[in-house]
Amino acid sequence: MTYTPEIGRKFWFEFDRTTKYKPAFMQIVNRAGAGMIQTVYSDTRVAGTYPAEFLQFVTPNAADWKTIADVQTAAVKSLIGTDWADIQSAFEDFGQGTLLDTDPVRQQNNDFIHTMDVRGAGPPVGYHRWHASIRALQLLGIGDSDWWENLDKLVGLAWAIQSFARPRQQNMPNPKIADTEMQALRDAWLPLDPARRDRQYDRTGDVGYHPSPKQPVP
Repeated sequence: MTYTPEIGRKFWFEFDRTTKYKPAFMQIVNRAGAGMIQTVYSDTRVAGTYPAEFLQFVTPNAADWKTIADVQTAAVKSLIGTDWADIQSAFEDFGQGTLLDTDPVRQQNNDFIHTMDVRGAGPPVGYHRWHASIRALQLLGIGDSDWWENLDKLVGLAWAIQSFARPRQQNMPNPKIADTEMQALRDAWLPLDPARRDRQYDRTGDVGYHPSPKQPVP
């Protein structure tokens, strides 16, 4: 499949329908502790007890984490496919906030724009939560660790894009950022190894925009 913005729009809508818009799934998320996973991740890294204490937190609910993993992998593979270039395009549009959706469900949830959550006028927490969840799945040995690492690269890239573009939740698409700026963000983030990518989240704790998206910390 060749990626188009319409595919991206459909993907993020269906992804949300099977996750945050689905009460049964959100019960699993809450039971697993995924709603606070970014804080546990950040706290254990600050305390120097990561990964042991972090793994100790998620292990009792490993079955729920497997369900969370299965829902995500199924959505990506069925709605976009296995070509990482297509998946990357969906994440880039997501980070820029260019995917407008006027579906009534989106309107009811004030989600006209497919982009990461923002607490009112505050910074996004969702990238930190997703990154921490991916680390939890890898430590638990759920699924293909390399697949999750590739996804984590794109979560990080989307975080950088949103940190740079600062799209708004509104009833019209946000403007795309310039091609040169997009390439600079790709060049800065896609080569990061896992440890350095982790350090980007350490920079902001458990929530926030990256303060220098085109210049990741060493």
